[in-house]
Amino acid sequence: MADTRNESELRNARKIVAELENNRAKLESELREWLTILTTNNVGMNEPLIDDDGYPRADVDVYQVRHARHKIIYIRNDLKQAMQEIEKQLHLIHSLNKDTAGNKMDIDVNPDLAFARISSVTTGSPADEAGLKVNDLVVSFGSINSSNMHSLTDVASLVRNSKNEYIKLTVIRNNVPTYIYLKPHEWSGTGLLGCVIVPVEDVER
Repeated sequence: MADTRNESELRNARKIVAELENNRAKLESELREWLTILTTNNVGMNEPLIDDDGYPRADVDVYQVRHARHKIIYIRNDLKQAMQEIEKQLHLIHSLNKDTAGNKMDIDVNPDLAFARISSVTTGSPADEAGLKVNDLVVSFGSINSSNMHSLTDVASLVRNSKNEYIKLTVIRNNVPTYIYLKPHEWSGTGLLGCVIVPVEDVER
């Protein structure tokens, strides 16, 4: 009964995270548009918009820049709140995962889509904290999957650029597709993950 309740809470938390991520993507897109206005005017967020004589600068669309700066501040605040809520929901997902047999997905995933395997996980590492297990088959690692990955260097680059941020993985464990939320961070061991990922060529199907 408890597992059923936890699975329901997991589905709800995943739904909330998906909605928040969609909202974050929209905010980031809007933010880029307003930042483009600043770039077009060759200014940032802090440059003065009046000249030495106290008049509006002739080389800048002062009204447009002021409006863009106001919007940027507003959107950045919204993004900060969205990220805090995403973090909260991801922590909930991790907590619920500890009480269930895994964060099982409601869809089928073809094992042939896996491009890597987890060959070792160090106890107490970020990978261990996230729930990764030896022999998990990696189908997606953030935005990386078998259709766009060139080498595992792509994964290493994503990990470096995602320090202290959650990365969503899709893995297959015992023929069951599972979500993992991995947060690369410094720990007592080497690197940011504490696991070894080997290419799909080394996976025995």
